[in-house]
Amino acid sequence: MRRRPLWLIGCAISVTLGGSAQQPRRTGRDAADETSSAAPRLGDIVQLLQANQGIVLGAPAGSAESTSSLLYLQRFQSSEAMVNSVEGHADGTAYASYTTPLGPDWYDVARADDAEDTRERVIPAGRGMRRFSDVRAANVNDARWLPPDRAFPPGRGPAPRWVTIHLPLTPRATIPLVRSGDYCSRDIVSVLDPLLGLFDPNAGPPEWTTILPRNWSLAGRETNNGQRKYHPDLPLVWPGNHHVIWDEVVRLAQTDTARLRTVLKWRGRPSHSDVMDRPIPWISSAVAGVVTNSFLSGADYAGDHAEPPNDYWLGATPPPHSEPCGLFNAEHSLCNDWIVYVRPDPDYRFMLAQDNEREAGTEKGLGNFTVELRGSLETEIEQWLLPVGYRPEPGDRIFMTGRWVVDCGHDDWHAELHPIESIVSAHLQQSAVVASVVVTGDWPGGKLELDVWPPARSSGAATLHWGHNRRTIAERLSVDEQAQPADSPNHLHLTITSSEPWQPLVTEDWNEVEPHPTRRLAAKYRLWWSTR
Repeated sequence: MRRRPLWLIGCAISVTLGGSAQQPRRTGRDAADETSSAAPRLGDIVQLLQANQGIVLGAPAGSAESTSSLLYLQRFQSSEAMVNSVEGHADGTAYASYTTPLGPDWYDVARADDAEDTRERVIPAGRGMRRFSDVRAANVNDARWLPPDRAFPPGRGPAPRWVTIHLPLTPRATIPLVRSGDYCSRDIVSVLDPLLGLFDPNAGPPEWTTILPRNWSLAGRETNNGQRKYHPDLPLVWPGNHHVIWDEVVRLAQTDTARLRTVLKWRGRPSHSDVMDRPIPWISSAVAGVVTNSFLSGADYAGDHAEPPNDYWLGATPPPHSEPCGLFNAEHSLCNDWIVYVRPDPDYRFMLAQDNEREAGTEKGLGNFTVELRGSLETEIEQWLLPVGYRPEPGDRIFMTGRWVVDCGHDDWHAELHPIESIVSAHLQQSAVVASVVVTGDWPGGKLELDVWPPARSSGAATLHWGHNRRTIAERLSVDEQAQPADSPNHLHLTITSSEPWQPLVTEDWNEVEPHPTRRLAAKYRLWWSTR
């Protein structure tokens, strides 16, 4: 399966640059020729970023530069410590680098455990010490975010968000998924439901209901798992009808919300009987944004979690808790979920869920807008699949892929990315960006493409440098590293290919996923600029 996300780490965004008063509109062949060769203009970019994304670059810092490989490079000063930039390339593509002025508090994720006996302990956070429960609650509330010199420890800061700008799309803020309770039959899945399902195939929904399931060929016949069609009520052979892909979902979220609601409307598949009968693969989904929280789940039901294989590499140091999973309640265990909350960028906000049939005066149905989440997307995976030293940390820029689901085990029916397939999380360390790249055993294989982005370009004469740490774990896959674009590189492009072809992973009675036991990648990259 070949899949290239529209937006990767740093959130690459496609932008339409419309005509302006200074440039007369052309028609016919002249207009087509002009559109294919024209470079996005600086003034248009600045206006569109503010109008469509709420990005304010700040005041110009000096004059625009021009080199043999860059049409222009303009740096902007949003504060004394923050520099943003916009650069134009000869192929008509422009790139903007933007750092937000406020963000959540960093804290020590190695000591962030939400168990009842540990959540109140004081841990390193920001530039001091705070109770984990307090900083976790503050981080999902952007009204309590702080400037980097207060939110991060000395020497650390936020990585910029890079925006790729080219014809022909205009990215816009999107709205959350609605009526998420429909995916759960407006019910709450309990521990007993899968057991009841052994006798009654219609005993309610699976606990994690896949929003974008994928059909596939099983024993020579196509299985119907409810893969979404552009015209859901018409046969697939109908002219113009087709199965939607992820990039199309992202585009519809920004351009045609009515069509997207029709495409995503719950129509009964995959059902509980589907889950009991066969693996349910999914269309890989992606989110880009800022990490608000990253911590070990306090307690999980052991029946829907897995232990790591023997001698599995767990990271730079062992996890602080490695108790057995147990039969019922898993706590301080390797099989507990590692949870990452992500505040999505505006164009990914549709991945949140907000049910519009909530009970008056209660939080039921608020989904990702409960006090617990406050607009963050919850993402989960067993902690042994995220090695220590490579886990996302609060304040990181992040890009993630995984299975987009509605969690029917909670009465708010919130959306999640669960499980996580891949992560690129990054922060600024001195004058370089340090990024952790992880591909987990919950990636079903095939081909995966990720981007890693540096700080804002320091000058028109600067060249990109990068390297990775010596301890890189790569099993059952290969990684191709290319600096792009070719004329004047400003990011590192990774193409990750599994040694086996794409294959559905086993899903069981709750629709939990059994990970591939050995396929994984864990690497750290460092990117910086030099004029030497």
